[in-house]
Amino acid sequence: MLTFNTLLENAGLDPSKVKLARHKDNRFKVTPYSVWRNDAEAFRIYNGIQLPKKFDKADYIATFVVTPSEETLFSGVFENRGLGNAPVNLKCPVSDECFEESRAVFYDLQSTDILSEYQGRVTIDWGGGALAWVQWANRQPKPIAEIRKQFQEPAFPGFENFCIHLDDVNTLPENWKSVLRSVQGVYLMAHVPSGQLYVGSAYGGNGFLQRWEEYASNGHGGNVELKKLKSRDFRMSVLKVSASDEKPDDIIQSENHWKERLCSRSLGLNAN
Repeated sequence: MLTFNTLLENAGLDPSKVKLARHKDNRFKVTPYSVWRNDAEAFRIYNGIQLPKKFDKADYIATFVVTPSEETLFSGVFENRGLGNAPVNLKCPVSDECFEESRAVFYDLQSTDILSEYQGRVTIDWGGGALAWVQWANRQPKPIAEIRKQFQEPAFPGFENFCIHLDDVNTLPENWKSVLRSVQGVYLMAHVPSGQLYVGSAYGGNGFLQRWEEYASNGHGGNVELKKLKSRDFRMSVLKVSASDEKPDDIIQSENHWKERLCSRSLGLNAN
């Protein structure tokens, strides 16, 4: 059985000197995966912000991010130079929490080219201890699930499992955007701070994606009730995918059905 330790050893690293870090956090507007995909320096900073002793005694940190389709994807190796000085006015790239107000310490992690040819290509089986997101490599050999020829964006999860934050609309994988662009129907926006719901419909030329990009640009998409909110902390999902031959009036009728069913007029954010 091929394990990730084999790759470490082939690269000249002793697994007993390497800690593995698996990042998964869906509580905030951005995820570790999206930070890794879009900003290498922010991802380095994110890894450096840790609770005390998490990375102690490790010479290297091999990092993994959980993709939208729940794969554990190799994202790079950092050299660990121990505790360092955090940048001034540092905020966590994922939680946006002020570092000085947290209980964290800052590790001086330096990017390396070690196993760079495998970044975004190797997925592993982390095993049952998902809560133990930092582990010594030599104590927990991780089976390699797949080595891909090239990096691939995660497959679209299907509409039943699809749920994203509004702020992630513009950074969705291109294959996801293509799916959302090709269909129309009824969608749901859940305002996380208040728990209120907003039901809307999309029947334009670029389907759900076009409508959601309007919300992403200003937080309200021109809707009066949404303009009143102080936060744009919304979770987006799809209630119904309409048939390609359905007319706008049919989709609006479905939208009204869902408004009634979810009480989004009386208890939510729909004004009509």
